[in-house]
Amino acid sequence: MAFTPATGVPTVSLIKDAPWQDRMRTMLRMPVTERPAPEPVQRSEDEGPAVPRVLDLTLRIGELLLAGGEGAEDVEAAMFAVCRSYGLDRCEPNVTFTLLSISHQPSLVEDPVTASRTVRRRGTDYTRLAAVFHLVDDLTDPETHVSLEEAYRRLAEIRRNRHPYPGGR
Repeated sequence: MAFTPATGVPTVSLIKDAPWQDRMRTMLRMPVTERPAPEPVQRSEDEGPAVPRVLDLTLRIGELLLAGGEGAEDVEAAMFAVCRSYGLDRCEPNVTFTLLSISHQPSLVEDPVTASRTVRRRGTDYTRLAAVFHLVDDLTDPETHVSLEEAYRRLAEIRRNRHPYPGGR
């Protein structure tokens, strides 16, 4: 078990076998310059997926999580995991009570790309949360390659599914 030393700097350890939520929260707490580079990803195109599309997918996943009742820190961790799974290592997610934003800066000399979404209604839907977390699990699993189009398709299916119990969303 790791404890915070008396100096106030938390002990950081990135264990490969730890769940993605724990690894992403740990990296989010690190300065950007000290974060390890993401694992190489399989790419169907030479240059990889378009940054705006990855950021849009990331925001849509974050939106479903936040609207479904997930906490801001876990939503940020999920958004960070999605970006890293598509090879975007210089991403900074930011989640407040109703606003999600994410910025990606490809290099130190290029302008950042920033996108945001607003969550208008919130509720609790554990069925939807579980489905979104399962999607993020698949995206972060190095053994499973989920294309951007497949991730969008699965996300649309999750969004369409109604709450299975009366009184829910």
